[in-house]
Amino acid sequence: MLHLAHQTKMTKRIPPQIPIKANGVKKKGKRSSKKTAITLPILPQDVIFFSIFIHLPAQFLLLLRCLSRSSLLQIDNSHFARNHADLASPRLLFFAFNHFHHAEATLLALQINRGQHCRNRITAHQNFKLGNLIAHSILASCNGLLLLRIAGPETRGIVIANPVRKQWRMLPQPLRFSDPRWQSLYGFVFDTSSNQYKVVHLLHGGAGSLLCEVLTLGLLNEGWRLINAPIPTRSAAVISANCRPIRINQILYWVDGHCKKWPTTTVFDPSEHYIMSMDVGKEEFRRIRPPNDAKGLCRLLELGGYLAVLCFDESMVDIWVLQDYDGEVWVQKHDTRNKSLVKHLGFHGWGKHFELSASLHDDKVIVFRSWKKLFKYDLELDCFAEVKTHYAYLGKTLKNAIISNPCVHVDTLIWPL
Repeated sequence: MLHLAHQTKMTKRIPPQIPIKANGVKKKGKRSSKKTAITLPILPQDVIFFSIFIHLPAQFLLLLRCLSRSSLLQIDNSHFARNHADLASPRLLFFAFNHFHHAEATLLALQINRGQHCRNRITAHQNFKLGNLIAHSILASCNGLLLLRIAGPETRGIVIANPVRKQWRMLPQPLRFSDPRWQSLYGFVFDTSSNQYKVVHLLHGGAGSLLCEVLTLGLLNEGWRLINAPIPTRSAAVISANCRPIRINQILYWVDGHCKKWPTTTVFDPSEHYIMSMDVGKEEFRRIRPPNDAKGLCRLLELGGYLAVLCFDESMVDIWVLQDYDGEVWVQKHDTRNKSLVKHLGFHGWGKHFELSASLHDDKVIVFRSWKKLFKYDLELDCFAEVKTHYAYLGKTLKNAIISNPCVHVDTLIWPL
């Protein structure tokens, strides 16, 4: 009994022992004889590049070229670059310059959004330089490539450039390089039949004849070739530099000679003028009569992959589309009596201060320019408003800058030279 009592006292004095677990050591469970291995699926390169990477912006694709040699070859592939250009979202590209500050023209890209009071994003290609050359106007755009006019104290000519890749090249001097800007037009087309880019130079000769030169890029004996062109229907016709040729696939459209009443504008009278077209692949010319029901004054534009004519008078605005090129069938696509649009077109229609520039957002928005301002008209919403852009954060030089000949452009990696 004494022994048991002493043992109970000892058990009361000894504290219960707490099992100590080592840090990071877990209880070992039963090991299964079966080993499960997780294997990640490996996507083919065609799926990675043509289903994922092809939707990335061109600036990111330039960085992905440094991953490996295979990524470099895939991204630099011409087939990949053309497909990426087809899926890229278009923006409005233009030069802005200020005469008061005597600064160089700055290349700006503007993303115009739909809606009357929406915010529009504008960026500057500040790193895009042409060496010692100065570019001040965009002559044409095709698949992310720009045709620029350069002018300086010692050098002037034509340059082909890609702003994203920061690559450019001086083109040979045209055979008939005209000094007055309003007498010369340029077109830039990708010929699908030969998979080559072609530059077209149009100008009026001294005797009232139309001269045409074509330069095919990438040839060994690269040079300008003279092509027989028809004589304009008007003997006193001139070519306006503001009336940039409309490119539909590989066909160029322009007015068959402006009269001297509007020598520096894009408007023309449908009862007195024809529309000239040139199939650059076949190098063939053709005259097209404007719509018979067109009233007032007209302007050319691209709408939904077709040639369109915007007709306006003091009361309404109509849009006609060339539905059938071979049969010359015109179809009316839109008409409006929007007071703001009719007012601007009616007041500035015969002047050079209000010009038709481009169409965006699947051809639902038409953009106009007026020196320092841009305007947009939504076809579906029947809404006309000024494009609000804040130039202040781009610098004081661009706050009151003049907008020079905007064009629709996409950022791509194409470089054919």
